[in-house]
Order: sequence, then structure tokens, then C-alpha cells
Amino acid sequence: MKKKIIVASVFTVALIGGIIGIKSVSGGHHTSGAETKIVQKTTIQETTTAVQHETKAPVETKKKVDLIFPEKYKNVSAIKIEKKKVKSEDDSDEMVEIYEKDDEKSKVVGIGVDGSYVKILKKGKKFYQIKSDKITGYVKKENVVTGKKAKEVLIEAKDVIVKVKAKKTELRSEDNKKSKVLSNLQEKAEYPITDISKDKKWIKVERTSTMSGWVKTKDVTVKIHKEYLYTPEEYDDMLEQEWAANAITYTLEETSLPKEGEAAEFLKYATQFLGNRYVWGGTSLTSGADCSGFTMSLFKKFGYSLSRTAAEQAYNGKAVKSNKLKPGDLVFYHTDRKNKNRISHVAIYIGDGKILHSANKTQGVIISRLGNPCAARRILSGKSVKKDNDKDKEKTAVVSTKKDIKRLNQETTTEEESSTVEIEKTTQVPNTTEVETTTKVEETESCIDEE
Repeated sequence: MKKKIIVASVFTVALIGGIIGIKSVSGGHHTSGAETKIVQKTTIQETTTAVQHETKAPVETKKKVDLIFPEKYKNVSAIKIEKKKVKSEDDSDEMVEIYEKDDEKSKVVGIGVDGSYVKILKKGKKFYQIKSDKITGYVKKENVVTGKKAKEVLIEAKDVIVKVKAKKTELRSEDNKKSKVLSNLQEKAEYPITDISKDKKWIKVERTSTMSGWVKTKDVTVKIHKEYLYTPEEYDDMLEQEWAANAITYTLEETSLPKEGEAAEFLKYATQFLGNRYVWGGTSLTSGADCSGFTMSLFKKFGYSLSRTAAEQAYNGKAVKSNKLKPGDLVFYHTDRKNKNRISHVAIYIGDGKILHSANKTQGVIISRLGNPCAARRILSGKSVKKDNDKDKEKTAVVSTKKDIKRLNQETTTEEESSTVEIEKTTQVPNTTEVETTTKVEETESCIDEE
């Protein structure tokens, strides 16, 4: 019984002590429950305010403004022709094919050239779906560039134009105020851009084919000439139109070829392919080739390695004046009606004012008149050689570095001082000698864009 009384007493004391402890805790600050809530709320507000003061306000970043291109050209996209050292049979003459589906075996619905203006609709692993004017299709993703790269391609293609704002805008020789004034540009006149100064305060424009200079960026407005994709029919029609004026074709019997030497061997071999098919992107002498595929494959048989496209071949070999042509020389043409500065066709001069070339789909490989080439290059060395595919004996005519191209341009500038030349006619053309015709021809490098 005593044990029970002791246990009860201990329990009572503990209970009383707990109550007293609770009271002292709640009453020690002389604060009621409601007051406690207010204190807590105030503390939270003070803490939040302190955090806000400690947090740095976001720094306003200035919007990057393009001093050259208007805002509407911010996300511009364009076709870029990849210039590869090793070319496949699918590569073609300065153009890319636009397919109906994301498959190279599908129907070709369009043709793109350097600077063709496109809009990207969908990006895939290998193909981009694009739209350009009325053509929608698929192109290899490596042939599409955007943003800054696209603008560079458009400038190279001379599709970026300036429009003069001021009445008296000076064209200067250098990108500074102290340089020589070359001429005054007319208000509202338009010129293609060829370069932009590092500070973007000056723009270099091409006033004529023989005069370029710098204008102040603030004196002009910049716009992009939208060169859309071609349909296959439009692209082929450009070649048709070029040779419409040279519709007269010749048979082999009507042609005087050299009798001996390397050129004689070369042309004898080349003329056996007369009548063969013109095929976009083709390099086969028997199954079909485009113009540059035809020349590349012919010279390869004689141990010369040429670049794949007409524009690239215009930098191979050695520059030749138009009045100094010899059989076997390459001659180049503008056939692009939308861009007169783009080389888009190449042929082989065979003598007597005639050329051998893979002309177009309608005519195939033919002999026709020389016409008006804009450039000429000499590939053959003049020494008689046998056809040999041995790589060790291959004579390389390819110019693959910018340094080499610059050197060739300097050589050409030294050789050619005038823009046109009158060529006298001769009744007989000696074999392998320099040839003369009555055609007025622009000098050789006039159509080669600088790189």
C-alpha cells in the first residue's frame, strides 16, 4: 500500500512540474498566442526585405544591334556550295539539287546556287526541309548556312546591295575620310557589297566592273537581293539561252584539229565522245557528264587533276589572254541570267574559233562557236604524253589554297591590263599555234570572283 502512495505522489509532482514549465515558457516573454503570431509575421517580413536588399538587381543588357543589316535579316538562311577536295559523281556544276523527299534518289524539284535565299522549315539529321519562293523540298544540311555565315555567302554571291541615301555620297579609295575620292554616287543608285570594314563604319561596293570603293555605312541602306531556287527547267534553260546565239554546231569533219603534239592527242581522244549525253552532276565520259565533269574526266585521262566545278576550274592551270588561245585551253562563260558575275560553264578550245563541250540536256556533247568567254586557262604542258592514270605521274592543276589563288590573280592582273581586246581573223589556223578570231572577248579574269 505504501508503494502505491509513493508512486502516486511522484506522478503528481511530475505532472505539476510539467504544467509549471509550460506556463513559464509561454509566459516568460509576456506574450499571448495572438502576439506570437504577429511577432512571427513581422520577422518574416523583415527577413524578406533584407534578402531583397542583399539580392543584386538584374543588370540590363544592351541589345546587340547590327550596324549593317536591318533587323528583318537577323535570321537569314542561304544555300552554300561546299567546295570539297574530293568530288563524287553526285556533285554538280556550282549547284545543289533540292529533292522532293529527304532521299537523294527522290525526284529533283529545285536547283540551288551559292546565295540562293531559303527559309528552313524543318531540321533533320541529314536533310533540311526548305522553302524558297514557290519551291519546297529537302537539301543536305551541309548545304545550308544561317546567320553570319549566310550573310558572308550572300556578299560573295553579290546578293547584298546598298542603296544610296544622300544626294552626294563620296566613293573613296580606302575606308577612311582622308583617302582619295574616286567619284560621287547618285542618290537611290544601287551597288553590290564586296567587303565591310572591321568597325562596320564603311562598306566597299562595286560601282562598275573596273571600279570599287568605300562608302560610309550611314550614307546607305542595305538590302538583300533574294535569288530564289531555280526549277530544273529554269536552270537548264540558262544553258539553252547561252547557246541559242551559237546554235550553229559543227561535225568533226568540219573541224581542223592539231596534227601532232599533246593537244592533238588530247583532242583526238576528246572528240570521240561527241553526241554523248549531258547529265547534271555526271562525270562519266560514256554515260553522261555536265560541262565541268566532262573537262575534269578528259584531263584526268592525260594525268591532270582538275577541280570539280567550272568556277573552281577557272583557277586551275595558268591564265591565258583571250587572243592567245591554243587548242586544248579551257574557256569559261557566264550563263546565269540572274547573276552575271558567276562562272557557270566551261568548254575546251579546239582551234579555228570553235569549242568542244557538254552543252546542255538538249544538245549533249557538241562542237560549236567560241562565242564570248569571260576567262581562259591553260592546263596542257605542251609535251606529248600517253594517257596514264598512275597517281605518281599525275600533273596537278588544282589550286587549293587562298595563297595560290591570290598569286594567280596577281599574275593575271599583270598579264591583262585592258578589259577587252580586238582579235584579228586568220583564214588558216596552224596546228598548236596561237589562234585568232574576230570576236571581241572580255579579258580572262574578268569573271572570276576573288576569294
